[in-house]
Amino acid sequence: MRNAAHFTQAPDDGGISSNARSRINPAGNVENGGEAINGPGPQKSANTETGMNAVKLCRHGPMIYNTADAWVGRSFAVYGELCEAAVRVFRACLAPGAVALDVGANTGGLTGPLARLGGPAGRVLAFEPERTNYYTLCGNVALNTLTHVRCHQMAVGNATGTVRVPELDPATTANWGGLSLEGDFSRVPHYAVPINTIDRLGLDRLDLIKIDVGGM
Repeated sequence: MRNAAHFTQAPDDGGISSNARSRINPAGNVENGGEAINGPGPQKSANTETGMNAVKLCRHGPMIYNTADAWVGRSFAVYGELCEAAVRVFRACLAPGAVALDVGANTGGLTGPLARLGGPAGRVLAFEPERTNYYTLCGNVALNTLTHVRCHQMAVGNATGTVRVPELDPATTANWGGLSLEGDFSRVPHYAVPINTIDRLGLDRLDLIKIDVGGM
């Protein structure tokens, strides 16, 4: 197996890009470098909100995001992107055909850029143990037709096993990507999620591992 570049996302301003170039114009569209990315002609609003979720046309394609997420969700709501500094690192490491792991994929904010850089000949394996984030991750992969992405509701560790994940109230505003799994959740509502190791994935190629797992 080829040596992989490891990228661990460093803490910043809560996942919100401070140097974002995208903005929302008065028509409600996301602009990229001053040019609306909805395409030419009459512009329609890029925002659709349904319950706890919203859908917005963002820098790297349409995204479903949790409006109660004070970090990742807010980044998409305000800037239409998530951690472009990480995407620049990916661009320097990946070429068409690349295989990447997204460990701690959250709702897929960086899964999409990884998949597009590797192209249809590449592959992305995205891992997210928290149920609501995982469902949204799958929705974003489907919404963007990323057929070469495989989503897994599981954690990644140094040994196989299971981990308890607490049930979260979807109406609670919080950092949904900062959930710690180090506590004892046996006395609160929870569900079990499998833990797998990278060695057991059986990959014959691996170009990059992105890790953003917070307290997990």
